[in-house]
Amino acid sequence: MKEFSIISYFDNETTKEICNLQKEISEITGSSGAFKNWIPHITVGSGIQVEDSELNKLFEEINSFVENINLIEIKIKDFYFMDDWVGSKLGLSPYVVSIQPYEYEELNILVNFFENNIKQKYRVWYEQSLPYNPHITIAYADLKKESFEKAKEYLKDRKFEKTIILDNVCLAIKDNEGKWQEYKRFKIN
Repeated sequence: MKEFSIISYFDNETTKEICNLQKEISEITGSSGAFKNWIPHITVGSGIQVEDSELNKLFEEINSFVENINLIEIKIKDFYFMDDWVGSKLGLSPYVVSIQPYEYEELNILVNFFENNIKQKYRVWYEQSLPYNPHITIAYADLKKESFEKAKEYLKDRKFEKTIILDNVCLAIKDNEGKWQEYKRFKIN
C-alpha cells in the first residue's frame, strides 16, 4: 500500500525562490519543517492510501483527467499567518507561515476532481480542508509561538508577488527519512 499526498510542483525558478525564502525564515525562527520535509508545492487533494494492485487504475484516472485540462494559472501575493492549523491535531505546531494565492479559480478544477472523483474511491489519510484554502508553506510543523511572531515581524513589510503556471499534478510519497518526494508526475496539457 502507498500513502500519497496529491500536490502540484512549481517551475524551477519559483521553487528556488520559495526554497530560499524558507531557508531565510528558518534562520530567523529555527523552524526547518517546511524545507527539510517538502519540495515547495501546493496541495490539490486529500491524501489517499492506494493498494499496489490499484495503482495503474489510479494513474489512468489522473492521466485521463489532466490530458483534458489546460495549464493552470495562479497568482500569489504576500504572506499569511495561521495560529490554528489543523496539523496541531497530529502533534505538530499550530503555527504556519505561508504565501497566499489570491487568484486561483482555475485551481479549483483540480481540487474538485480529486475531491469528487478520486477521494471517494480510496482510503483517506489526510482530509483536504474545504472550502479550499490554498497556500504555499514557508514554515510549519516545528514553529514555536515566539518564532512565529519573529517571522510575522520580519515579513510585515516584505512583498512577494508572482504569477505561477502549474503544469502538473504529482503523487508524492514519504521516503525512508520522512521527506516527501515525487512518486509520479502527470503533465497537464
